Amino acid sequence: MLMRDQTVELGSLGITVNNVAPGAISTPIYAALLNNKPKLNALLEKLPLGRLGKPRDVAGLVAFLARTVLLTSPERPS
Repeated sequence: MLMRDQTVELGSLGITVNNVAPGAISTPIYAALLNNKPKLNALLEKLPLGRLGKPRDVAGLVAFLARTVLLTSPERPS
């Protein structure tokens, strides 16, 4: 909802809003889940790829979006 609201509010000013919401990514925040096999397996059964994502799965997209913003922004930071 926040991203939608920002898009509506800032779009009229010519500002593009990008959002990345990757879901379950294997990071330290999931340490307890990774150590609880029954809960982990229950989650994995619901995921289309059958695995948690890895940080590198989204890193390229985030880098692309950041690079695109820097290359196309009329007021690029110096």
